[in-house]
Amino acid sequence: MLSEGQLLALHVLANGVADVAFSLSLGALAAFTWKTLPAAYDRKLFLLIGLAALLIAAAQPVQLVVLTAGMTGAASVAELTPQFRDVLSTHAGWILLPQALAAALAATAALIPSPRRLRLTLVAVSLLALSVFRSASGHAASDGNYSLRELAQWIHLVATAVWAGGVLVSARLLASLRDTRLQHANGERLSLQSTTAIVLIVLSGTWNTWVGVDGDIQGTLHTRWVLLLGIKLSFVLAALALGATNRRTLQQQPTEQTMRRLSVTLRAEAALMLVILLLSAWLASVSPAA
Repeated sequence: MLSEGQLLALHVLANGVADVAFSLSLGALAAFTWKTLPAAYDRKLFLLIGLAALLIAAAQPVQLVVLTAGMTGAASVAELTPQFRDVLSTHAGWILLPQALAAALAATAALIPSPRRLRLTLVAVSLLALSVFRSASGHAASDGNYSLRELAQWIHLVATAVWAGGVLVSARLLASLRDTRLQHANGERLSLQSTTAIVLIVLSGTWNTWVGVDGDIQGTLHTRWVLLLGIKLSFVLAALALGATNRRTLQQQPTEQTMRRLSVTLRAEAALMLVILLLSAWLASVSPAA
């Protein structure tokens, strides 16, 4: 049987992988919406959405196994299997199934060729449903379904995915544009997309933190949750600093040198985003209570 620490590590890993995949899918969808990449990249973006959605769907059974082992203390697969039905009847358990279904629908819509507008609509609706179900899990669900806290969590979840996913996708694909003026124009749209997402992240994150600790910041100062939050915020600040550097770069003339510098800082920002997403998954597994 896995120890409590091993179960936590496996849960954080599965949740972190799903968070990264979710961010990639929304980042690719945002590239269509904000037009941060030209139409020539449509095929790659749909492929990325499809593969990321499949990864999210695959992560749900792993999370169910970890959740069942943690709830029941089952020591083997033979002992786990009969417990699945009971765990799926809990809120933490049943919310995994619609996430898997929504992710599978998003993957199907993205990977099966169809008219572009129809394809985008199906992908957007599927990812919207997925985001709603993901926001209904974790600490935000403690106030019940359809609560203000879940709404704030949904805004935070989507905005974070758009910011992180936009950076991850652009760090991989923006540098492949050969026209420096096109790189510059798409970089400016990415900057606007990121700025909008960051404003929503700050507002929803502040609200979530305040509600999560019941307004008692002092009572949580010496908890692991606050320590993890502080570490995460330090990486967020570093990513914001790189984002500010990118904005200053984009204010210069679009030469090969400036675009090369933008590519380097984007890759560094993307690396920070991966760390932030994994820390967020860990933070979601720790109670804010003292």
